[in-house]
Amino acid sequence: MSKPSEFDCLRRTKIVCSVGPSCEKAEVLSEMLKAGCNVFRINCSFGDYDLLRSYFQEIRKASAQTGLPCAILGDLQGPKFRTGEFTTDTIQLNVGDELDFVATKDKGNEKKITTPNTKLVAALKENDKVLINDGIMEIQVIKKKSDTEAVVKVVRGGELSKRKGLNVPTTEITFDDLEEKDKRDSIFLMENGVDFIGQSFVQNAGDVQRLKKHLEENKKEGQSLPKIIVKIEKPKALENYDAILAETDGVMVARGDLGVELPYIVVPVVQKVLIRKANEAEKPVILATQLLQSMMKETVPLRAEVSDVANGVFDHTDAVMTSGETTMSPHPALVVQTMNDIVSSTEKRAPVKQVSLSHLTDVDEAREAIAFAGLEAAYKSSAKAIVVFSAEGTTALRLSKGRPDCPILAVTPHESVARALRLSFAVYPIVLQFRSSHIEEQIAEVEKKVIEDGLVKRGDKVVICGGRSAPVAIRDALKIYRVGEFLELEEEKRKGVEGVKKQERIVMLSQ
Repeated sequence: MSKPSEFDCLRRTKIVCSVGPSCEKAEVLSEMLKAGCNVFRINCSFGDYDLLRSYFQEIRKASAQTGLPCAILGDLQGPKFRTGEFTTDTIQLNVGDELDFVATKDKGNEKKITTPNTKLVAALKENDKVLINDGIMEIQVIKKKSDTEAVVKVVRGGELSKRKGLNVPTTEITFDDLEEKDKRDSIFLMENGVDFIGQSFVQNAGDVQRLKKHLEENKKEGQSLPKIIVKIEKPKALENYDAILAETDGVMVARGDLGVELPYIVVPVVQKVLIRKANEAEKPVILATQLLQSMMKETVPLRAEVSDVANGVFDHTDAVMTSGETTMSPHPALVVQTMNDIVSSTEKRAPVKQVSLSHLTDVDEAREAIAFAGLEAAYKSSAKAIVVFSAEGTTALRLSKGRPDCPILAVTPHESVARALRLSFAVYPIVLQFRSSHIEEQIAEVEKKVIEDGLVKRGDKVVICGGRSAPVAIRDALKIYRVGEFLELEEEKRKGVEGVKKQERIVMLSQ
């Protein structure tokens, strides 16, 4: 039986899988890789560093055992607000009740809700609403007594227990610095070689800049800077989205908290806008939360969930993501296989339309022109693949945003670049350290690799693009050719050399 390859199914929309108790061992993670996982996600909100280290070890063990490469995304907790504890196990909130909402570490009671987060209470204004426990309960500020105390009225009641999450959708809370836990966790993630860091509860571009600066200041020699993926979860992030896009490396549409802080009826439209703008900004985008939620228990998804995953493909997302479906499910590999099957079927039966790059503002630059021309050439020539020499990944990412209907085979000498590209639509990285400086021999090496991996066959038509960091002979250049042309030239050259050597030996023996 042949060894599995990441190219067995050239599904263009990628799959991100969250790691947790149900898939913490290499044996299970290996099955998830075989089922189609491209990126594993680890959440710093759950587990100490010993547990998280074990996740890294098991992921890399699974990748080595299967020969299937993958990237790793580490999620930061972000500024999370919660209620404090109570003098009793629970309190009852009744609609119309008035209570005090106080920033203190003291316990609350039937007349007082507490929170240890002083910044939250200080930022509240009259009429601001506070959502409790994912919006199940809601209180509204009717009077502000001080920076640490407000009077609130119960709008939506229920039974409230300790340490429930708080959301303040209409309030922007200013942070001059990262949370201490996020500082520690981001350094830990960088030390452990993650490819992406997910930044939670981003509100503005300054939040991203602070994380970037923190990583750069703490980066040690030999370490790679992880790409930052902002999680769009707050209304304020929507207001500042364009500025955030300019700073971040990628986006996650985190529909869980977003659906709490926004009316849930607007989330589908917001999802489409966020994905479209990320694509226009040439940033990879992940669609997350509850895509296959029922499979936390069931073995078959709800039909609405199937449509939800397919809709993400139609929206041109780069990747779809699992959360509890893989961390808590008794069958995580089946979840990944189901996701893979839905995406593959959708791409095959209702092909993703190629997207024009005409929105680019600097198309006069060679890189933009090459990407634009490469997509057109691939489409009009019915090419089986686009081969791009892209050492830093920039040209490959730009081609990805055009949503071609064939795979993009991105050749790079850097493992870190290859791992980062595993998140991008249709991009399949190929790591090659060229043995020759001659472009014909380099292309022949690429041909040999892609034929061996089953990506293309001899005689297939492909488009070859050279990015800015490509070999000089094809830098910012474009060529349509049939696979095997350069291999044949090298084979003929080698036969010619061998023929000369053979003739020389015959002459020597005859003397």
